[in-house]
Amino acid sequence: MPKGWKIVGAYPADIVVTIAHATHVVKPGDHGVDPTKDAYKDMFSHVTGTIDISNPDGTEMIQMSNALTLVAQLSLMM
Repeated sequence: MPKGWKIVGAYPADIVVTIAHATHVVKPGDHGVDPTKDAYKDMFSHVTGTIDISNPDGTEMIQMSNALTLVAQLSLMM
């Protein structure tokens, strides 16, 4: 709780406080970012997927593929 704040009166057991703070998105190609180093381990993921859609008779109608690279968003709150 911030300095000088206080809770007065009755309050429920669960209190949700949303705090907005600065963040920084880190991408694998950013200057100084090497995804192979331990400092960046598990920060990035590459996901691929394929969906095959077939006709009722079993013949293939269409195939859709997609690839995503998930990046890290770091909190700058200290």
